[in-house]
Amino acid sequence: MRSSDASFSVRLLTTSHADRADLDAAFAVFVRNSPPAFRTKTNQIRMKLAPGHEVERHLRIAALYRGDVVIGFAMYSYLPSSRLLIIDHMAIDRDQRGMAAFFVFSQLLFDVIQKSDIDIDYTILEVEKNAAFGGDETGGARLIRLLSQVGFGEVHATYFMPNMEPRNYEARFEGVLMLQGAEKIYRLRREDFLGVCHSIYHEHYLAWFAEFFDGRQLADYRAHLEALYQGIVAALGNETVIAVDGAEPNGLIESPPVRANRSTEITAAMYVGMFAVVTLVVLLPLLWLKVSGTFIAPIIVALLLLFAGIVAVGSGRAFDVFSHISGHLGSTRKSRYRQTDLQPTASPKADQAARPSPPNQRGQ
Repeated sequence: MRSSDASFSVRLLTTSHADRADLDAAFAVFVRNSPPAFRTKTNQIRMKLAPGHEVERHLRIAALYRGDVVIGFAMYSYLPSSRLLIIDHMAIDRDQRGMAAFFVFSQLLFDVIQKSDIDIDYTILEVEKNAAFGGDETGGARLIRLLSQVGFGEVHATYFMPNMEPRNYEARFEGVLMLQGAEKIYRLRREDFLGVCHSIYHEHYLAWFAEFFDGRQLADYRAHLEALYQGIVAALGNETVIAVDGAEPNGLIESPPVRANRSTEITAAMYVGMFAVVTLVVLLPLLWLKVSGTFIAPIIVALLLLFAGIVAVGSGRAFDVFSHISGHLGSTRKSRYRQTDLQPTASPKADQAARPSPPNQRGQ
């Protein structure tokens, strides 16, 4: 299965003889551009990809090509019981990251996933929160920003990324869970969030390593995952709803947001208030000095003209506002400019680009 965009294309790879060279090249990209702390061992991946393996039906390796050269690697897994699609890794060779390669890879990879015709509730990415152990390859504000631009939202709740080795590390990897759904996600219920975390830990991590750890190691690793999960539960406290933000609408091209305008009446009232304050500040010294009224009247007119000029410059509906100002001041003088009600024409929606997706936590 292949998806292409100009000189870039994405293709799913298998362990067949025909794909062997490209699969090796993709693994090389993965190893070169992924920090060890978050990198799945390639020998484990090859075992899981073996024909007839239990996991083989739900594990996919995708390569990003520029022309005929492999420049990117992605690995994703589908959990059918939870309907979660987890992007485990995504890496692009450092010298190939120009020309928006990340966005192209994300979109093409999503196209491939869409063609798989699987039932997905959420697409999941784990991102290191502060990029302390993996650098900007696996986390930090920059990667989170990039993910939000291709449709992922940041879940605002404590999350821990599991270890990749059966060792009892004292330091935890504080992470951020990034979610993408069929529609933009604004919030999650507590139970849904905890269900996602439990599925990631037990159906994904524990199930993966069960084949590679001995009995004692697997028991310790299960305890490690349970400790992480309980840490997430404790950090939630009594929260019943979790905010999700940062996700841009799916599509790289979008119409600019339209700012709501104040009504003409409110704008006019605002200017009248400003005019009254300035007039009071000017007139009080004059009244205190007992200046003649014939001298004060031209000053008031001058101030009115000044504010009319400010309105004309600062408002796109200057004459409307000026008429309302005159009305507030009790003027019976009508504007000599005929007002035309211009109805705004509905602007066509921007074409929705094919919804981009999967970048990943473990490497850009």
